[in-house]
Amino acid sequence: MTPCESVCLAGDIGGTKTRLLLARCHGQAPEVLFEQRYGSGEFRDFDLLLEDFLRAAPQPTQVQAACLGVAGPVLDGAVSVTNLPWRLEAESLSQRLRAPVRLINDFDATARGIDHLRAQDLVCLQQGTLVANGPRLVIGAGTGLGISFSLNMGKGYQVIPTEAGRNAFAPTTPEQVELWQHLYAHHARATFELLLSGKGLMRIYDFICLQRGVAEDVSIGAAVDPAAEIVQRSGEPGTHGHEACAAAVDLFLQIYGARAGDLALTILARGGVFIAGGIAPKLLARLQSGVFMEAFLSKGIHSKFVRNVPVHVVTNERVAVLGSLATAEALVRHEPAQITASAAPV
Repeated sequence: MTPCESVCLAGDIGGTKTRLLLARCHGQAPEVLFEQRYGSGEFRDFDLLLEDFLRAAPQPTQVQAACLGVAGPVLDGAVSVTNLPWRLEAESLSQRLRAPVRLINDFDATARGIDHLRAQDLVCLQQGTLVANGPRLVIGAGTGLGISFSLNMGKGYQVIPTEAGRNAFAPTTPEQVELWQHLYAHHARATFELLLSGKGLMRIYDFICLQRGVAEDVSIGAAVDPAAEIVQRSGEPGTHGHEACAAAVDLFLQIYGARAGDLALTILARGGVFIAGGIAPKLLARLQSGVFMEAFLSKGIHSKFVRNVPVHVVTNERVAVLGSLATAEALVRHEPAQITASAAPV
């Protein structure tokens, strides 16, 4: 098998779910050979999950290169997964697979996957004015809050992974000041990730109930996915959903939009803002109803700038694994890992 026709392993490893795939890469559209999605918490460590995946693959296949996008900061070729007791090391995985392995942050992988999406994988919140090769922001609330920047310095986009989700939460309204006080009373440090995540939405719901003097619905906390339960009960805009749930979702989106707008200003994201993560697709109707974009655009004298920034929601949950696959292909070809190389989605 030549480098132009190689089998690559790609992955998206998060605190809630892990997606792995094997694909034959031959210079055009990669051919998916096998793909599986797992509940991350079902495995004691990643090695056991990988063993299960390779054993379940339809036929023994020698991997030529692998790239795994992992939720956590990758330092010196190793990463401890945020919200899981897993630690991955590129060197030991390379020995296991007998192939080169690259570990990258999951939102590094997400940013690399943006150019491998189809038009139907994006929902436009604001058309804006796209500047070719302009800086990009990718932000996404899910199990945690992922944030990455992409800059084009003349040789294709290069991703700057961050842990900006752990930045201190900055309230922008009197109600949010009260929320900050509530958060501070229960945590040593009030960060954006404590609010802009699945557990964060539950924290906001708790705050809303306390603020309004209403009893929390115990069935929400007892649900398998409390955040999804809150979203479901919040109802569509203009309908009579659960009032506390609707208020919690609106406050969540207000904070989310303000944070995305601030970061768009930080890097002058004229190449676009991409809202990824598992929560946004579940809230499309409310994202399009105005609360998120009102907060995004509320930037005082800089509001005119953010009104020209394209904003899209990523609805393809495979975006990170597509970015990992593109990076694994580049590893086979011994090329710098860039996210602008043309490739059809798999």
